[in-house]
Amino acid sequence: MSSGWIEVEPSELSTPQTMKRDGVSITVTSSPYDLPDGVRGAFDANLGKFVIEFRYVGAEPTVKELHDKYIVLRLGKNSGRLYAIEIDVEAAKAGWVTLIQKAIDERSRDAHKPRRLTNYEITRKLVERVPELSAAFAC
Repeated sequence: MSSGWIEVEPSELSTPQTMKRDGVSITVTSSPYDLPDGVRGAFDANLGKFVIEFRYVGAEPTVKELHDKYIVLRLGKNSGRLYAIEIDVEAAKAGWVTLIQKAIDERSRDAHKPRRLTNYEITRKLVERVPELSAAFAC
């Protein structure tokens, strides 16, 4: 896959949230390590799939998680961060954009750590920034 990274300003992705814990008002922000600083997408001829990747400060090994017969998620082995989405666009036909959104939404519901929820919400928004997908999302 070519370079083609779309630079993202992590601080623009997450807004601080204020909440009360045990009667104390606290403000929570996402760690810069949980926020992607780049996104890209392209068809990978070796895999025969369209791949959307997310780049982070402090990369780590990834593990593949089969989401369904069309979508494979690559997650950080230790962090659970979403590093890539592999889509079998030929098999999924026209419904693949919806499948991407559904996969991220379902993964966020399964997240065991609350901070992962923010990571999945942000990566879902970033998917829409990949130029190759912009026309598909406009439909």
